[in-house]
Amino acid sequence: MRWDFLLDEELNIHLVEANMSPDLMQEGVRQIRTKNEHLIFSAMNTMGYNLGGGHKHGIRDSDIFLDIHICHTDTCQDCSKQQCRLCSKCLSEDDTKMLKVSFAENINRQGLRRVYPPQMTQKDARSYDETKDRQLSVSDQINMAWFRQKCIEDSAWCT
Repeated sequence: MRWDFLLDEELNIHLVEANMSPDLMQEGVRQIRTKNEHLIFSAMNTMGYNLGGGHKHGIRDSDIFLDIHICHTDTCQDCSKQQCRLCSKCLSEDDTKMLKVSFAENINRQGLRRVYPPQMTQKDARSYDETKDRQLSVSDQINMAWFRQKCIEDSAWCT
């Protein structure tokens, strides 16, 4: 990552740009890119730059889609099974929008704690009993399951 600053005549520091190395855009390093984007947006917000919220800085479908092995098998061809509900092809347009909002809220929370879904460890996320979520709406069940899977993929999403 590279930060470019400008020092004016009165010795005030101005951020000119923040760049990520091109190799952070390759497939397979999505978590590193996400952490660095979070760092850039948090730093710019701290310096007083209003970035207009998460939706304005380009949350892509690839940011919310998960790398779940079962999604690439015959098991999830028709999306009717519970374990397939987080596969990109099985998410509705409304679910995709909701998850983009959740993604934006999570990367823009800076030092704040998430209240819902509750914090967990990666171990908790792997062993979670989904029957506890039966009382939730289908949308909230998807959101909970998505946060658990994000936590499994990247511990920064656990808190």
